[in-house]
Amino acid sequence: MIYTIGETFLKTLPGPSRRFVAGLFACLILGSLAGCGDSETTTGSTAQTSVAQSSNPNVPPAPPAAPATVSRVVREASTKAGIVRDAAQPFQVPLQTGWNLFSMPFLSPDVFTISQPSNVLSCFAYNATSGNYVRQTFSQAGFANVTNPYQGYWVFCTSPVNVTLNGNVSTQNPLQTSLVSGWNLVGTPLSANVTTSALQFSNQTLASAANTSLIGSQAFTYSPTTSAYAGLNYSSGAFPAFQAAWVFAFQPGVLST
Repeated sequence: MIYTIGETFLKTLPGPSRRFVAGLFACLILGSLAGCGDSETTTGSTAQTSVAQSSNPNVPPAPPAAPATVSRVVREASTKAGIVRDAAQPFQVPLQTGWNLFSMPFLSPDVFTISQPSNVLSCFAYNATSGNYVRQTFSQAGFANVTNPYQGYWVFCTSPVNVTLNGNVSTQNPLQTSLVSGWNLVGTPLSANVTTSALQFSNQTLASAANTSLIGSQAFTYSPTTSAYAGLNYSSGAFPAFQAAWVFAFQPGVLST
């Protein structure tokens, strides 16, 4: 009966309107089965890769939206990739205009130069326990007493700069840090890309920890070019060298190599 009335009504409409109303009609009839296009009920990567613009050098971008309590299922990598060893030469780290996520893997850098120091206006670390940003001096002296190579930072630049770095990495084995419930700004702890499969959370691979809802379904890096977050897959991704990423933990745990 409803279908017959609907079909008769649609015939009285022009083509474009007919297609639009037909779509709404199908959504009403089939919504309970098809969800009107929604294939998932959890908060996924699309919702969390929103633009995180901030042009104020004193106010770093906020973390992404918190994930749902049930993570998306991610496929665990079948093999483990290793961690690339440090090089002997200093590293050139480019920073772009605006906000950049940054990490300092050296416990006490013996090389730290900035091509245009006046272009760097601010640097902030993130206190995951309080959820607040803490101002950090972006200089060799400012990083002289780094105790946690997993610490991530925001750095604001008025124009592109190059940072030349070198130093000694931690001899701790495994290299580990504690994460709190909620968002943690995690810096890449070595001076090379670290594959996600080379890290563990509470003695599980990151993919397994995501599957069991110990952590969110993916981490999030940041692009200064687009001023937006991008998802980092726990089964096949890598934490970029000298950068940081947001990692969401549903409960406290230890992140380790």
